[in-house]
Amino acid sequence: MDSLNTPETPVHETPALTQADLDQQLADISSAINTGWVLICAFLVFWEQAGFAMWEAGSLREKNIHNILLKNIADSCISGVAFYAIGYTIAFGETGNAFIGGGSAAFLSNDFSDYASFVFQWAFAATAATTVPPSPLPSQTPARRQSAILHKLS
Repeated sequence: MDSLNTPETPVHETPALTQADLDQQLADISSAINTGWVLICAFLVFWEQAGFAMWEAGSLREKNIHNILLKNIADSCISGVAFYAIGYTIAFGETGNAFIGGGSAAFLSNDFSDYASFVFQWAFAATAATTVPPSPLPSQTPARRQSAILHKLS
């Protein structure tokens, strides 16, 4: 028992943090909170898709509800691919001019790291494509169908 109380027992001290270490930890925590908030807001905006789906389903006859819900899912998928490939670069590209952005399409640059902003902007693009007035897709004329596809791509 006496061996536990000997002066040779090492005392573990925590190293003192410098101001630079504390500033870095604060910046990391701040970045994590900001990213979390942007993602929560993106999910809230994307949740509008469900509201539009319910509104459109209530505006149609029962036989067309499946079609309009499938249209909303297709809107999300098509707008995701189109915004990934073209939209984000045009809107937020680093090169270009004051009117339109430019640069490498589809995040081909190695230094892209703002995925939360991409998801947030995509949620708005997908929701904007969903606001097309409800009408059953099978009963549309070919010209109306083409204009709906062009609207979704824009």
